[in-house]
Amino acid sequence: MPEDKTIAVPSPTAFSQSEIRERTFNLAYKILDTLGLRISRLNDLEALLGNIVDTPETENCCPRPDFGPMAEECMSKLQGLQQLVDERLFAGKAFMQPVAFDRHVSWITREVEMSISRTRGFIEWALGKRPGEIPSERRLLAKGPMYMNLAGLYGSSELPSLATSFDSKSSDEVLQQVKGVLETLELLFEHAKAMTLILLSYGKDRFWDANGIRHFLDCAEHLAFLQGFVHNSQRDGLAITKFMVDKFDQSAARLDCCIRAFIMAYDTLPMGDVPTQHDISSLQASCKGKNLDGVYAQYKRDDKAMDLLFRKYWKVRNHAVNHDPAAAQDLEGCADTTAIRKRQMAAETLRERTSRGACSWNSGCSKALGPDFIKDALAILNGLLRADMVALEKLISGLKVLCPN
Repeated sequence: MPEDKTIAVPSPTAFSQSEIRERTFNLAYKILDTLGLRISRLNDLEALLGNIVDTPETENCCPRPDFGPMAEECMSKLQGLQQLVDERLFAGKAFMQPVAFDRHVSWITREVEMSISRTRGFIEWALGKRPGEIPSERRLLAKGPMYMNLAGLYGSSELPSLATSFDSKSSDEVLQQVKGVLETLELLFEHAKAMTLILLSYGKDRFWDANGIRHFLDCAEHLAFLQGFVHNSQRDGLAITKFMVDKFDQSAARLDCCIRAFIMAYDTLPMGDVPTQHDISSLQASCKGKNLDGVYAQYKRDDKAMDLLFRKYWKVRNHAVNHDPAAAQDLEGCADTTAIRKRQMAAETLRERTSRGACSWNSGCSKALGPDFIKDALAILNGLLRADMVALEKLISGLKVLCPN
């Protein structure tokens, strides 16, 4: 466990207007990497604190702290900011507004340092010694939500560093090395894609509760930035500079950790046969022969029909609750409208984030996913949507019986 030493980093604001583009991005990457290491330190401390509080020999004499863990939220915000920087760098754009960058960094830094301070203080009070003095076997490394996993994995990628051998390679050799790393990431992402189709087909569990589809699409978007950069470099016959190879190294290493964090978050969920009404092969067959635009259009029609049903449901429900609240509550227990809405929103997220920029390497994540995956995923989600529509119609009919008029 690294020492608890706050690291001060400069702001890129001073350089953005007068210095070259590379210096600004270099500084931004340094700032973000420093923050990532601090969040990883916070995650270690929070895992240790959880171990102390939940261990039988200490839980009775150690009250629970009056503050919650922050590593997961901070890592989620950091990853979002890192992707904004990556997107602009690999698309050949100028750096983002420095003031906005500074504002995001300041918020994350403040939360991380405050959380480290109070978590470390609580551990010292509970055990009578500094966290750095505690033997490593006392620390926990457990699977959890994606961004908590990412905090634990941060900096652990074993992808080769291409920048270290850059000077001894020709332009063609550098390009081939970059493509090799990209292929490794694509292979790992194929595992995440296959897993996601199965998780989608269940229609429930913590993948849905934690908005796992958004986490998955974040990985796809990150991969798309790197794919777009390599594609454009090869298409335009441009040699990849040492600066860009170095940034490719860093971004690829983070993506490697992100995909592994995603897989860790959900690989303990049931992966056997799915419910027959959500059978993947039959749902995929429903899209056979359709182009992607046709699948989008079909889902959009069904989505609008679901919105109309929900409006009808709320109107009828209010009347039913006024007349017989107990009976209305019993009926609602047979159809989980919250879960139905989550499934609808997940499908809408997939449709929106893949339909925009579907023809661009530098926008959206369609290229990283591929049209076959998008069609299969939307087919599964559409099957869930139609089953949910039947359940909601049945609930509405039951609620109507409770209303005299």
